[in-house]
Formats: sequence, structure tokens, C-alpha cells
Amino acid sequence: MKIRSVINRLVGTQSAFNSQRYWESRYENGGNSGRGSYNKLSEFKATVINRLIEQMNITSAIEFGVGDGNQVGLINYPKFLGLDVSKKAIELCIQKYKNDLSKSFFCYDQFAFSDPAGFIKADMSVSLDVIYHLVEKDVYETYLTNLFNAASKCVVIYCTNEELPQFSGHEKHRIFTNDLDRLTQGWKLAEKIENEFSVKRIGELEGSRADFYIFTRS
Repeated sequence: MKIRSVINRLVGTQSAFNSQRYWESRYENGGNSGRGSYNKLSEFKATVINRLIEQMNITSAIEFGVGDGNQVGLINYPKFLGLDVSKKAIELCIQKYKNDLSKSFFCYDQFAFSDPAGFIKADMSVSLDVIYHLVEKDVYETYLTNLFNAASKCVVIYCTNEELPQFSGHEKHRIFTNDLDRLTQGWKLAEKIENEFSVKRIGELEGSRADFYIFTRS
């Protein structure tokens, strides 16, 4: 039994991994949201989202998986709500933006989250480098459902969209667009924006496999 537990941790099976605990531990131990939220990758994401905000006349946004909040500071959200499963991450965001009256933050527990009345809603809902970290199937599916339910105009997803080997326990890459018809209703893929810093252009160490997928009401 002990050997099986070790193997499970090494290959990152669902039974050995809890995404909420992973991120809470990561932030508690001084970690950050990862290189995708810093430097040229974060600047690229901010450029794309700022363009969308202007083009679509976005007045409010909700991000599911705000992390340490570094990415948020580069984006011109008129009114913003950041959600995250990590209490420590939300504490970091609250401290970082304590003087910014346009930004609110809440801890997100999808198993204690129900909003049929539509109180948690914005023009735009945002998911940046999150979906492939949701290893557990129920967490992944509920996340997508809540993400789309929270948007009135558009959903912005920055993620991989292919099946890849699971090299680390906290990543599981899927073709997430194959699941949207089953999990959401009334949305269409309006635009795909390829990454300026893809691994094909600058390699694995500096690049990313994620692209932007922009969904609007069908």
C-alpha cells in the first residue's frame, strides 16, 4: 500500500492530488503563480485582454484563479473580482490592492458555491493558466460550468487545448473545448489568439503551450 501511494504521487494520479491543497501549500511556502504571470508572458496576456476590454466595452470582470495578483496589475479592468481556491493567495491580493477601490477578492470553494440568482456575474469572466492545473475531473468540470455561468458578454480562457503527457502531478492537459457543449450552453468560440511566445517559437524553457480562446454568446 505504501509503495502504491509513492507511485501515485510520482505519476500524479487523481487519488494522490488535491489542487486546492497544492496551491494553498505553494503560496504558504512563499511560491508565486508561476512564470506565466510574470515578465513577457504576463505582458502578452495583458495586451490581449486590454484590447478585448476596449473593443467589447467591458465594464466588469471576474477571474477564476487570480493567484498572487501580479497579472491583475497589468490589466485595465474597470471593475474586478478575483477568486481563488487559496486563502493565502487571496490574502496576498487583498494586501497588494488594499488601496484600489475597483478590485474585490474572495476565496472560492466550488463545493460550497451556488449562484442561481446570478449575484456573481460580470461582463467578462477570465481564466488564465488555470484549467490544466485542475487534475481532478469533478473540479475541472465544475470550474468550467461556473466560469461560463459568471459571464454575460464573453469568456476569456488562456490555456492549452491538447492532450499532453502528465509530467507533473499538478498538471493535466486536455482538449477542453470538447467538453464545453456538455458543460455549458449558449456560447461559441469567437476567436483564437495564438501565443506570441509559443514553445514552437522560443522553446520549452521560455515559451508556453497556451493560447487565448475567446467565447461570446451564440
